[in-house]
Amino acid sequence: MNYDLNFNISDVSKIFKIDEKTIQTCSYHFKDYLSKNVNPEKGIKEVFIISDICTLNYILYYWEDNPDFESIKYGLNSNEQFEEPFSNVITEITPIFREFDYNDINTNIWLIGGEFDNINLFELGEAYKNAGDSLSELIQKQEQPDVVSIYPIIYNYRHATELLIKSVLPKFRENHNLIILFENLKSYLLNEFNYTPSIWVENLITAFNDFDPKGTTFRYGVKINNDETVVDFNHIKILMNSFYQLISSIKKAHNY
Repeated sequence: MNYDLNFNISDVSKIFKIDEKTIQTCSYHFKDYLSKNVNPEKGIKEVFIISDICTLNYILYYWEDNPDFESIKYGLNSNEQFEEPFSNVITEITPIFREFDYNDINTNIWLIGGEFDNINLFELGEAYKNAGDSLSELIQKQEQPDVVSIYPIIYNYRHATELLIKSVLPKFRENHNLIILFENLKSYLLNEFNYTPSIWVENLITAFNDFDPKGTTFRYGVKINNDETVVDFNHIKILMNSFYQLISSIKKAHNY
């Protein structure tokens, strides 16, 4: 799998579904419009970057048995290769995960892995809760929201609940059973802080567990029951934010 934005001639051949010889011929005739590594010294492999792909896309579009070189160069001089439809190839070939390049620094990207691979469960739970909040606000602005849209919202909240509980437990079994996790949480809070969660916390967790005991109901659209059930997203949002604040206060009290 290619995770960077450099392509060899075999990659380019597959992108355009054309033989390597034609690519080499085009690259030679229009080398002034391509990066220097496309036409390297003898014995060195060709390397194409994104701008080269756009340029070749334009050249190949007008390539024929007797190509009009001057006409193609006129278009290249006008930077038509970086306009639609020729620039669309960038979207098609750019991998969704790719190696970091300092040329990306001003684009709309985020870094994952490496030194950025230390996200903890609390931060992840907060992110899922925020995603649920955002989706909830979005769907409530729609005049006739699709019922399918409800499922990702509840899944985000349910998963956030699981992660937030796990984030404060010293240890836990790797499972998705909210009831077991909540029992562990209650024992932990009682032992550490002599504190028992309010009934609303138990109601929230029990409700998620009743409708989605394994964390798969809202993820895969599994049939819930035969009766219609009211979902009040404003109410869920208030409870989820209160639960988030509870977990935050526990973490602060324990200094982690």
